[in-house]
Amino acid sequence: MKRTLFLLVAAIWSLNLFAQVPDGSGEIPHIAPHTKDVKIAFVTDAHLFHKGDNTEELMLPIIDEINASDCHFALLGGDNVSTGYDKHIRGAHKLFQKIQKPLFGVVGNHEVVRTDNGCTTHKELYGYDRRLVFRAGEYLFVGFEAGCYNRASSAIVRQEDLEWLEEQFKKARPNEKIICVAHVPLNWEIANHRDVTALMRKYNVKAQICGHAHTTLMLNVDSIPCAMGRRVNLLSKNWGLGYNIIELKNDSIYLYQRRMDQPNAKLFAVNKQGFSPELLKRKSNPLKIVPKTYAEAGAELFKDLRPAVYAGVLVRGGMAYVGHSNGTLYAFDTTTAEERWRHDMGDILCAEPVWHDGKVIYVSPTGRFTALDAATGKVVWSLQAKGAVVGDPVVADDMLYCSFGVGLFAKIKAATGEVVWTTRSGSLQMQCLPAVADGKVVVSTWENDVRCYDAKSGKQLWRWDSGNPRFDFAPGLIFPQIVGGRVYVSVNKQIVILELKSGKEIWRDEMFSYRKAMGRSSDGRNVYVQNREADIISLRTDLDCIGFKWRAATPKVSMDRNATLISVVNGVVYKGTKDGWVIAVRESDGVLLWEHAFSDATINTICGDEQGNVWIGSIDGKLFKIKA
Repeated sequence: MKRTLFLLVAAIWSLNLFAQVPDGSGEIPHIAPHTKDVKIAFVTDAHLFHKGDNTEELMLPIIDEINASDCHFALLGGDNVSTGYDKHIRGAHKLFQKIQKPLFGVVGNHEVVRTDNGCTTHKELYGYDRRLVFRAGEYLFVGFEAGCYNRASSAIVRQEDLEWLEEQFKKARPNEKIICVAHVPLNWEIANHRDVTALMRKYNVKAQICGHAHTTLMLNVDSIPCAMGRRVNLLSKNWGLGYNIIELKNDSIYLYQRRMDQPNAKLFAVNKQGFSPELLKRKSNPLKIVPKTYAEAGAELFKDLRPAVYAGVLVRGGMAYVGHSNGTLYAFDTTTAEERWRHDMGDILCAEPVWHDGKVIYVSPTGRFTALDAATGKVVWSLQAKGAVVGDPVVADDMLYCSFGVGLFAKIKAATGEVVWTTRSGSLQMQCLPAVADGKVVVSTWENDVRCYDAKSGKQLWRWDSGNPRFDFAPGLIFPQIVGGRVYVSVNKQIVILELKSGKEIWRDEMFSYRKAMGRSSDGRNVYVQNREADIISLRTDLDCIGFKWRAATPKVSMDRNATLISVVNGVVYKGTKDGWVIAVRESDGVLLWEHAFSDATINTICGDEQGNVWIGSIDGKLFKIKA
């Protein structure tokens, strides 16, 4: 996440009511206790409410067919909606209530990326978050969170979920077969997929069921079969409207494709359940194992919290503050690595902590702001926002600027938590890192615009529309920079210069297909950006057009789209990538100093401390230190 992934889990019984599925602490429901074989209606990647699409209407005949079928239950494979917008999640919930079979499901990346609710709406509607367990026939189905969070990051299965998975696997009855359910196949994009598949092989898991790639396939997941379902509406690819049927029988997994314009479902693939060397012939695409060379950069592993740390790391006053996905904020001594204190925030931690006058301030996806004494961890003040908050706050001039709920932005006194003002910020959640300078606050949104507010009153001074209707490259998760009375933003793969006073567009450039990462030089005279090839570019700010001071090519890293701040420490420009690499460039002339692999997962923090040490964090819970 910055934020989290929650599993969409529920059961619809014959009365068409959703029932909460226990997480292992209570009795695991058994929906088909008197049958051996199991037949599943598998609906994945519906992408409901996609602009210009009518998939929600096209779903109705599919739902009618499922209701009339002999399937024991229906399973949603994730990506039920195209965006995480609250209204769309509620609309999908209303639609799937029409299914009269028991219904279970997992959440996909599209329910979480660009979410405007911090995934809190899923829990509200379905009464359950993140994990899934139920029985059907002689099978135990276990679902879990697997997919990228809100940044353009690598995906990871969290340590607490791995531990929970093993607990559930141990509960399998004699002769009961285990089936795993996750939106993403356990060989693509998931940085620690080998940890999951090793656990699956240890407990003889028979298969995985997944979606994500929009194609019906029988995959090889570390020599365990994985049945992948198709996207519901593939009219543009001549696949027609349809879904999948999965049968578990004869110690095999049968994968059918059901096209609604054809009379019957057709068998697509069949494979024996469980570990099978013959699967090596099938498509796998595991992530490559890259040797970690961070020691060659003078870095040492300071702490390993295990997956996952979605939030960035704050280092200040001899302490490192790390928010873990398990909901705990940790404080470590930066010299000894000793834990000084920890604070349970009661919710997954996704936003970066900030510092103000001896306090560490944090906000959870539920909108709870908490200021803690940096030395002791005691609560100084707390504040509840008017809705979910999934964006990072920033402190400037003793004030905290941050999202305050969907479509709201606030200025808060960092000393006391008193709200100075709130203002409208569009209709969607805000996730960018606000820029504050010259009495103005600049933000960018998923609505493809940039807005400027008066820092004193909160009045909107201007709004610049990019003119691009797609949200794929909207500036919703970037780092606007204010330099010399101008605003620099990355939008739609372009760099745009705006006049700070009026919002007037001065120049835009698309020469290098720019990506989300941005930063500023130590003297404030240059803006750093990244292109698609992961090259770091220094832009001059003394021109009325785009001017280049230098460009540092990165031969080892061929492509990157990590939304992260480009940092400068001790005259060196640092950039972390989606796949765990760190790039170091000399600030004065753009000479590439080194490229090293630190992790398999996304780098989300690079910062310096008062002693000149460099701190590097990744979402798989690793914190590195390069001594000054």
